[in-house]
Amino acid sequence: MGSDFKFIMSQKGKTLILLNDYTYWHASQGRRKKIGRWRCSSHNSRRCKAKLEVDRFKHIIQADLNHTHPPPKYCVNNGKYFRIA
Repeated sequence: MGSDFKFIMSQKGKTLILLNDYTYWHASQGRRKKIGRWRCSSHNSRRCKAKLEVDRFKHIIQADLNHTHPPPKYCVNNGKYFRIA
């Protein structure tokens, strides 16, 4: 799977993945740090089940891109992404 995504910095200084206008936070690291698991940023607030698995070479190897909500809106200031309510 080779979807284009980028790493961005949130307003709180956290690294997020931006893919198809949705953001994902780093939820956990797999055994031996080979696979990172990322969850939709609305996982807790909206119970969204969308998630990604990214290997150590920064390739998406598995993805569930079915979101339960529209993508959030962001503005960018000094390289940081601010979510607009």
